[in-house]
Amino acid sequence: MREFDVKTADVLFREPSEGDGFVVYENESYRWLSCRNVPLHSAVNLERPYEPILPHQAPMLTALLYQVQPRQVLCIGLGGGEIVRFFQRYHPQTRLHVIEKSNTVTHLFNRYFNMVETDTESSATIQNIRIGDICSYHGPEADGQYDLIFLDIYGDGSLPDCLYDTAFYARMKRWLSEDGVLSANFAVSDEQDALNVLQAMREGFAGANLYLEVEGLMNIVALGFNGPNYKMQLSELEARASQATHDYEMDFMSQVMNLKKNNVHEFA
Repeated sequence: MREFDVKTADVLFREPSEGDGFVVYENESYRWLSCRNVPLHSAVNLERPYEPILPHQAPMLTALLYQVQPRQVLCIGLGGGEIVRFFQRYHPQTRLHVIEKSNTVTHLFNRYFNMVETDTESSATIQNIRIGDICSYHGPEADGQYDLIFLDIYGDGSLPDCLYDTAFYARMKRWLSEDGVLSANFAVSDEQDALNVLQAMREGFAGANLYLEVEGLMNIVALGFNGPNYKMQLSELEARASQATHDYEMDFMSQVMNLKKNNVHEFA
């Protein structure tokens, strides 16, 4: 993407060679984070820091069509905080929770990407950022705690092993409130990899799933539902998408088309 040309950007931070190779770049319009395995890990528009930029983020936010007023949101994988900033802007009453594996990522978010003022009356607040690997994580989460869970994590060149484990998704389902939704971004390596990870998620959610493509990437976004709301009538979904397009200044109608294309049996 020409907007993120490192040759013409300033370097704000560079991690020592023994680390994961994190670098923070900035030009006139954007600030972004790269690492050894992901050249464009996260990005922020300096004038509109709440605006999702990367192509998988709009499909992930489609979960808001099924949970329009989330009270508690969990982000598994912080990155540059795109989801956090979005909720700080548009859902000021939401309580945000984060589980992030890397101390370095947490530091970089606080130093370079936490750009929205956190006034409890005007923006959603981050209740806590817990450091831990979700694959082996044993925290204080209660069953039914979260209305939305956003899952966006990477391994060392591949997806973490727990994302192929049905028990992992069953645990995510327990953490969801009634009619809660898990929105997961999978940076799969090939078609078989996609089949394997989606099969595990489908079994963990007892088949209550919908899928979206990510334009220009092999990524797949999968939604997992704790209630029957995934069977929402198309007319209701389109009405919500029209309202969301207005409220969030994003094109949610195209994501409804994405859902229809990739979930033919649900929208027949």
